[in-house]
Amino acid sequence: MEKALIVFGLLFSLNIFAKESEKFLHDYDENSLSPSIESIELKEFSNRNKFLKFVDLTQYSHVDPNNIIPENLKQEALSYYDINLEKIPNKDYLIIVDFKAHSSKKRQFLIDMISGEVTPMLVTHGKNSDKDNDGHATTFSNTIDSLQSSLGFYLTAETYSGKYGYSLRLDGLSETNSKVRERAIVIHPADYVKDNGKKIGRSWGCLAVDPKLSQQYIDKVKEGVLILVGLGK
Repeated sequence: MEKALIVFGLLFSLNIFAKESEKFLHDYDENSLSPSIESIELKEFSNRNKFLKFVDLTQYSHVDPNNIIPENLKQEALSYYDINLEKIPNKDYLIIVDFKAHSSKKRQFLIDMISGEVTPMLVTHGKNSDKDNDGHATTFSNTIDSLQSSLGFYLTAETYSGKYGYSLRLDGLSETNSKVRERAIVIHPADYVKDNGKKIGRSWGCLAVDPKLSQQYIDKVKEGVLILVGLGK
């Protein structure tokens, strides 16, 4: 009788373990590894830091040789890029924006994923992300007409000619920026982005750049480059 109870207990435990293992693998796959960029449904990791250990970033040791990108943003962007690599249309570049930095700083980083070289650039944040206009973005929103910037992962899309000239549409891939296309949040040139070491102007949420650089920049990053807009540490 005692042996039978032991065997029954062991089988019950193995059954529970199998179910928990199956659940973990389902969660691991569904919530973190292979969402679809192609259908613009790619989501943030449910807990990105939890899965960093599963990504081998040594293959990207050539990226950012001068270490000018905040490490937390670089690791997050490279992990996301690597996990979804086969679904990213334009793999040649990766963009990281650090909205923790003052607007006078070159806080947008264009990474050449082949050479690893990084080109820092000026970029605007939204008017209502910086209501006192001191150059620091402190609040962010995904709400229509908020005139605020949105944090999260983006994918560049098609070019068009608009109010500011040659511009680039964006799609939001995170819950925090899912309405950027509806909000007309784009990359465009703006005369109030000037490289003079001073605070630059504010947009209505767009990632506006220096007109002297905008056309070449947009041509490089159009049609499927991954962007991470975050806060450096």
